[in-house]
Amino acid sequence: MKKTSLSRILGLTLPVILLCSAHLAAQDKIVYHIPIYGDINSRVSSKIGRVIQDAESTNADAIMLEINTFGGELEAATQIRDYLLDSKILTIVFVNKRAISAGALISLAAETIVMAPAATIGAATPVNFLSEKASEKVISYWRTEMKSTAERYDRSPEIAEAMVDDEVEITGLIEKGKLLTLTTREALEYKVADVELETLDDILGFFDLNEAQIVSSSASSDNLFLKPEFIWFVIGFVFLILEFANPGFITFFFGIGAWIVAVICLITDISINTQLVIFIISSVILIVSLRKWLRNIFIGRVSSERVKGKMPEEYLGQTAIVTQRITPDLNGRVEFHGSSWNAESDEIIPERSPVEIVGKDNITLKVKSTTGR
Repeated sequence: MKKTSLSRILGLTLPVILLCSAHLAAQDKIVYHIPIYGDINSRVSSKIGRVIQDAESTNADAIMLEINTFGGELEAATQIRDYLLDSKILTIVFVNKRAISAGALISLAAETIVMAPAATIGAATPVNFLSEKASEKVISYWRTEMKSTAERYDRSPEIAEAMVDDEVEITGLIEKGKLLTLTTREALEYKVADVELETLDDILGFFDLNEAQIVSSSASSDNLFLKPEFIWFVIGFVFLILEFANPGFITFFFGIGAWIVAVICLITDISINTQLVIFIISSVILIVSLRKWLRNIFIGRVSSERVKGKMPEEYLGQTAIVTQRITPDLNGRVEFHGSSWNAESDEIIPERSPVEIVGKDNITLKVKSTTGR
């Protein structure tokens, strides 16, 4: 009787124990998922390097990069490429929509490339910050980088080269003078991609990782103080403080330029080179177009406020210099004691002529020519 009861108990509990053990074993599997959306830059590469290091320290089963990018910085892409090639665990790239330019190099560096339906990969010719084709030296380097990366996992080096150099011709695939970009079906046909799957769950199932613990980590920086929008805001604030310390409407516009970049970085992810170009161009345009106007407004206003409390006799008879032609019908401007003033006269007075101040109407000086006396 006791044996029968024991057998029944074991018969009921053993399947439960085995099921729980299998579930726990599956839970021990870990997959790191890193989305890469938008521009590839140094922030992205640094974050991916840290995540891969964490994945290896926890003995993760796989690292999956989900890519949807038109490219980015070559240096950042090569760093990510090296991280993937040096990894001791399974690396998977999921091309979800597109892996263009730098994204193509990163994809080729993965052990397995999974592409979503209607995705694309290729068009990897390097360009400069003006979107012009890079020099032959850069193209030669990038072509070899793509070729050697493709060879690592027995992918076609010729196809990798054709993605970079339009001088490469592959019969039946791409003619000379055109840059290669592959669709999902073409990538599978020419063994660039390994499998077509639609969702992350499909990929996990394909690699028998359905029950694995997913550790998601965005490639964008989580530290506020390392985000470019915060850094550019601080730079702009510093420039504005310098303007107050040394007025001149120069550093003021550099501060505004920095804040323009901060706003753009808040809206979209752009490379550091693009950030610097926007900063320089916007600052210079602001200085050229607005500096003189603001100086006239603020410095003239300050000067007029100073003079409002003084008696006219204190500056009547003094000499000013015409900076903008004066006619009886149209006021001009004069420089007086380092400030720019509106000025009127009953005679025509050309620029750079010395004039005598004979009166004042609110913030407009009345002057007369001193030449020909």
